[in-house]
Amino acid sequence: MPSHGTTLVRRLRARVHGGWVPGRSAPASEPPGAPADAPTTSASRPVQFIASRLRRLVERQTCATVASFGCGDGRELQLLHVPPGRRLKFWGVQPDAQGREILRRHAGDGRQVNLVDKAVLRMTAADCPRLDLAYSFGLLESLKDAKAVRAMRIMAAQVRPGGEVIVGNWCPRVAPVPPWPRGRRAIPRSAPEMQRLADLAFAPQLWTRSIVHVGAFSYIRARRLAY
Repeated sequence: MPSHGTTLVRRLRARVHGGWVPGRSAPASEPPGAPADAPTTSASRPVQFIASRLRRLVERQTCATVASFGCGDGRELQLLHVPPGRRLKFWGVQPDAQGREILRRHAGDGRQVNLVDKAVLRMTAADCPRLDLAYSFGLLESLKDAKAVRAMRIMAAQVRPGGEVIVGNWCPRVAPVPPWPRGRRAIPRSAPEMQRLADLAFAPQLWTRSIVHVGAFSYIRARRLAY
């Protein structure tokens, strides 16, 4: 049985996917495998945003290595076409039971899928290789500030020089996030709050940092300097 933290992450990711819950059919307006330039709803824009970052990676280099932390069903992989002769090595960290089965279906066509059945906060450097991109949406909302910073530091430690960390968090300028099991609530964060977390997680002498807004999310984008 998944933990309540895992359940919270899954429900938040379902919101990002425009209400598409793993194990159910995708919305008719956004079928699985839709091209990246297909019309999107506000809720699905974060998925498109991540898919666009993955697409740039595989266009730029022969083999790209990425990881989703607190991963869901990997719908962003469905929106990604890997050109012939290119490869994407994907690592899904802390998948839930439903997401695990769906993620495995995304393997093939230049996509290699690996799963890490370990909580993000318990990860070590040996659990996945050095990454070109580490990303997450739907994870930080389940963590208080100290653990959110710790999670981002763990992600940052996996990224090679020149690589990037992208972390999204539900923004309170949209409709309030409803309560979750046992009275728990997701933790929305404003752009200034995200900037404060970024300042704590990413040392300025090693990282460039910015905040961007995509749909209902604020994102920290941190790029590791290439030295």
